[in-house]
Amino acid sequence: MRILTLVLAASAIATGGALAQAMPQTQAVQDRPVDPDRIFKRLDKDGDQQISQAEWTEGGRNARGFARYDTDSNGQLDSAEVQAMATALTQRRASREQ
Repeated sequence: MRILTLVLAASAIATGGALAQAMPQTQAVQDRPVDPDRIFKRLDKDGDQQISQAEWTEGGRNARGFARYDTDSNGQLDSAEVQAMATALTQRRASREQ
């Protein structure tokens, strides 16, 4: 039991140091604008330059979020809608940091 406690304590210390080193990188990622091209690469599985609701939810997103950004209610997110979403997400990140 004592050995297990020592191993867990050593792991916690090592992990804490790693997390502290990772924090500046995380901050740098948060300062970077959301890239609509990365959104398409991650979610547009069929490559048609539109994100369907099925692609959205298969990518781990919820349907309510899809409806928020599908401004023309056609069931697809086109490049203008994804650009607007990226801008909104970037602004939201910035407001959280203040």
